Amino acid sequence: AVLMSSVSLLTTYSGAPSAALFLLSGCICIVMACIKAIRERKEKGVGMWVVMVGNILICLGWLVVGLAPAGCTKYSQAVRDCPYPNEFNQNAVFHIIIIAAVVT
Repeated sequence: AVLMSSVSLLTTYSGAPSAALFLLSGCICIVMACIKAIRERKEKGVGMWVVMVGNILICLGWLVVGLAPAGCTKYSQAVRDCPYPNEFNQNAVFHIIIIAAVVT
């Protein structure tokens, strides 16, 4: 078993596997919410549609972080190859999208 305090794990783990797994599970949740919303269209109103929109926003947030260019990881450099400024980078955009998903 690998412990979370393992130095090699903490220095080599990029988070990409967990982001990919979350995107996969998020897409499954979106499909399930869509099926349920279509089946219960007249009975329950818009509840499952709101759940689906929230899941779509969360997936969009993870895509913003996951698809950010490699230059965006160099936070301390004044000049870097990233479309996001240092003051409001991809992490800030991710958190704004997550806030919108939670409010939804």
